[in-house]
Amino acid sequence: MDTLGEDNNGELYIAGGSTIYKIEDANLSVNNKSASTFKLFPNPAKNKVTLELTNTVSNVNSVSIFNIFGQLVETKTNFKARRVTIPLKNYKSGVYLIEIQLNNNSKAVQQLFIN
Repeated sequence: MDTLGEDNNGELYIAGGSTIYKIEDANLSVNNKSASTFKLFPNPAKNKVTLELTNTVSNVNSVSIFNIFGQLVETKTNFKARRVTIPLKNYKSGVYLIEIQLNNNSKAVQQLFIN
């Protein structure tokens, strides 16, 4: 079960599976590394979103989509192309986190807004 929680210092955390993520900015901003790893467009999206890997990334293990509560909504694997279109017809409006895991086990996360 995935949960959202707050510690004694008021810092927010999302727990999913065996991983705990600390929310460092309540505005869900992304760092420059994530933005330089992949692009999401259009954002906000309605029917579909395209994920495009930048030239600095070559090996992706998986792409995971989490809702704002940290619950895993979908995972995609076996990427052969640098650009992938993800249909959104089964997604509700809201904020989602798109996480890519690279072959070296590093991760990059960006926020996605769905109208």
